[in-house]
Amino acid sequence: MAPHSINSKRCVAKFFEKHGNGNKKATVEHFAKEGVPRITIYKILQRLGKCGTFKWKVGSGHKATIMMSKKVEALCKTFNLLKYMSYHVTAQKFKCSKTLVHYTSKKSPHC
Repeated sequence: MAPHSINSKRCVAKFFEKHGNGNKKATVEHFAKEGVPRITIYKILQRLGKCGTFKWKVGSGHKATIMMSKKVEALCKTFNLLKYMSYHVTAQKFKCSKTLVHYTSKKSPHC
């Protein structure tokens, strides 16, 4: 059984509900004998207990951040006035990530 396949997740969930009787240790031992890593089994069981399903939720994750036009202009002014200002300091000033500062400064025609 492949450790990250959807079938292994489904099998672990079914076994836990039918034969495990809420016993994680028995479920882990059973699937460890079949070659599934213990950490994978525990993560499946953790997600099953937390969400009620072993599948990932749609839309969970980090939302994309964008800079509004006024902040982009201010960022460009900062880089035009102080040519040697670091991305780290600029990110702290604008309260965003260094990656966003770098991406915005390269994408903007004003910088």
